[in-house]
This record gives sequence, C-alpha cells and structure tokens, in this order.
Amino acid sequence: MKKYIAAFTSGIFTLAIFSATLFSACTKEKCISEALKAKHQADKCPTTCPGVIGCDGKKYCTSCEAYKAGNTYLRQNTNK
Repeated sequence: MKKYIAAFTSGIFTLAIFSATLFSACTKEKCISEALKAKHQADKCPTTCPGVIGCDGKKYCTSCEAYKAGNTYLRQNTNK
C-alpha cells in the first residue's frame, strides 16, 4: 500500500510542477514582442474595424494595429 501512496504522491507532485510551468509561460508580459513591435512600427493599417483582441487583453481595430503594439497572438472579437 505504501508503494501506491508514494507513486500517487509523486504523480501529483509532477502534475503540479507541469501545470505551474505551463501556466507561467502564458502570462501577458511574455505575449508582447519588442522585435515584432519594431518590425511592424511603420506598417500602414487599414481603416476598417472588424476588431481583434490582443494577447494583452486589449481590443484593436485590426490585426495590423495589434501587431504594431507587439502582440504575438490574437483572437477575434466576438462582442461587436
């Protein structure tokens, strides 16, 4: 019985470490890329405003504007 408890405890500990690592890699601070911001700084963005949400949680009219702000990933704004 002690072997099963030790294995279970070890498994829980491993899962906890994996989860902490996974979620810490997805913070807002790491979603902004200064290199991406510099690359797209001079881009001319369209004037239409379908709406996207940047990885920083802010709403941008276009993906062009979001990339200019350095966002590394986006999602569509479903609340128009």
